[in-house]
Amino acid sequence: MTCLENVPAAAAPLVELARCVCEKVSAQGCGSLCWCGIYPGGLPAWDYCGECDGGSCGMAYVTVVAIEPYTTFGVGNPLAACASMLQAVVQIGVIRCLPVVEDGLPSEEDLADVSIGLVADALAIREAVLCCTPSDTVLRSYTALPAQGGCVGGQWEIVLDLGV
Repeated sequence: MTCLENVPAAAAPLVELARCVCEKVSAQGCGSLCWCGIYPGGLPAWDYCGECDGGSCGMAYVTVVAIEPYTTFGVGNPLAACASMLQAVVQIGVIRCLPVVEDGLPSEEDLADVSIGLVADALAIREAVLCCTPSDTVLRSYTALPAQGGCVGGQWEIVLDLGV
């Protein structure tokens, strides 16, 4: 048995969010991805970023970076009492290919295309968060991720109430 066969109620919003992010980024962001889903352990390895079948390039992920007790939702409280509720700090991001040239920088047009694509991906993720998570979800900020190994991206941070 895998954990996905018996998803705890507290984790169900993560499964739905990942499904929705994959759908929205492919349809409203910069297009198809090579990989998309829930990734364990914080910022994912960028191994799935490279080009894949059909000319697609990139990956999208939903990852839990912290689970913390709270007394006021959206604000972690490490000193909370035994009966405190739990919230998950989640990062949702997209990493796309960045054209790499042997000698110098990619063209201005290529850089602009990737930049605009990342904005489209960010807006698609935002829509997924607003449309596919419980209404009390806190949408924090979008952060750009610096280029490395021919890939570049960005991610949103949100807070989800785990209901436990």
